Amino acid sequence: MCYNGKLYHENAGTLHNGVERIHDYSSQKLNSIIENQANLFASHFLLPSEAFANSLLSTSLDYYMDLKKHWKVSIQAMIYKTFSLNLINEDQKLYLNKKISWNNWRTKEPYDDEMPLEKPIQMKQVYQMIVDNDVVSRNELNVSFQLPRNELEKIIGVSISGPDDENQSPILKLIK
Repeated sequence: MCYNGKLYHENAGTLHNGVERIHDYSSQKLNSIIENQANLFASHFLLPSEAFANSLLSTSLDYYMDLKKHWKVSIQAMIYKTFSLNLINEDQKLYLNKKISWNNWRTKEPYDDEMPLEKPIQMKQVYQMIVDNDVVSRNELNVSFQLPRNELEKIIGVSISGPDDENQSPILKLIK
């Protein structure tokens, strides 16, 4: 594909399609392959290829800082995406990553403290719609997620206990 006059490719296929048998790789090599594929998978959601490529007018760290305000992802993620689109080569990626290390941006980048943390709202709305319209019971829905209650509440952004939970608590009697 071509964007902004530059050619690039995207890895096509299914996730982990290069890993045919886990026994063919050392655990370190396998972890590296899976981690790279997971990063690529995430980058497709966070930075859609065509839109991101069209917004990339420069590959300087200063420009990536400006882009961070728009895309709301880390500079390191944008560099990874730029490389995965073949818009920079290995040497350019290495140079940018060294600059990030030199600036001590590995764990905290510019604007991290200024950008508000986004909270999901559609999950909460969909959850409430399912419960309010009696599509399934609250308890059945909660169980179907197969997640601990506290994790589910973090994801949805609402307390998930309700009347159904009261009916599900065990009743204990002392038998003599």
